[in-house]
Amino acid sequence: MGIKTVAPHVPAGIKGRCVVTDERKRPPPPAMTSAPAAGAELGVVGRARRFACALDTGATAELWRFERTDEALVRRLDAFGDVGVGGFSAGWGEDEEGPFALRRVPSKTVDALGRGERLDGLTALGKIRDLSRALAACEAKALFPGPLRPAEIALGSPGRPDAFILAEGWIRA
Repeated sequence: MGIKTVAPHVPAGIKGRCVVTDERKRPPPPAMTSAPAAGAELGVVGRARRFACALDTGATAELWRFERTDEALVRRLDAFGDVGVGGFSAGWGEDEEGPFALRRVPSKTVDALGRGERLDGLTALGKIRDLSRALAACEAKALFPGPLRPAEIALGSPGRPDAFILAEGWIRA
């Protein structure tokens, strides 16, 4: 498994398919009406610095920057992102600042559902299927994804309806 190819548009200092626009790589709180500007810093989660960015497709994403010694972790995050764990399925790469991973921005988490708000039957079944597949992938790799709290289950991301487990505890560890 080598480095995934990334889109050609690259801002100064960043290689990859992500245009960094915001240093904070998290979704806006419900009170906000728009996402952070690309390149804005989103804060630190464990050993990763997060930045807002936009993919060439126009979808928003988060760029998580790691230390050079964390390249194996970045590769592992990408592999698990493809099966619905972590959300790091938008690609990864390395530049002069070190390795980075692109993470999908959750459009809504379970805890953000309004009181009494429900998903329709087929949509709910699809979300359960997505989470079951993610948990099965963790079990197959003998990996504990951490406690599943409503705030750590994303119900989708812009342009993608599939649910995924956020798994931020891995980065904090």
